[in-house]
Amino acid sequence: MSFEGMIAEYRDYSQLKVFAESQFRTIVELSKKIQELEDKKIELERLLEHTNPLEISANSSKIDLNISDEEFICRTQLRMLKELSIRAELTKEEAQKVEIYSGILRSLNKNANEESVTAEILDPKALLAALENSNE
Repeated sequence: MSFEGMIAEYRDYSQLKVFAESQFRTIVELSKKIQELEDKKIELERLLEHTNPLEISANSSKIDLNISDEEFICRTQLRMLKELSIRAELTKEEAQKVEIYSGILRSLNKNANEESVTAEILDPKALLAALENSNE
């Protein structure tokens, strides 16, 4: 449709004015949206340039089978929260999670340190007798 054909569709000047104002508002709204998206794109590109890529090494991809599930989860979640804290300040909820996971790890480490073996001092004859009993 040509511009002249569009003008001929409207019967009077007031209808054309309403249409033109509507088109103008649409253009302004879309221009604002484009500007917002361009600003966001620039911000994301800047963030991408200043963010260190995750370094995945052979050691970091291995799972230590000598730790409990609880310890693995805590360490994994704390690592993720650490990455978040590098980019921005943690929220109150995220800070509480750090406190909770850290407390769990402290209690796990405390329990691991408390598990100790008690040993008795035996005379050599008792040790030989225990050795003979274990061989039978």
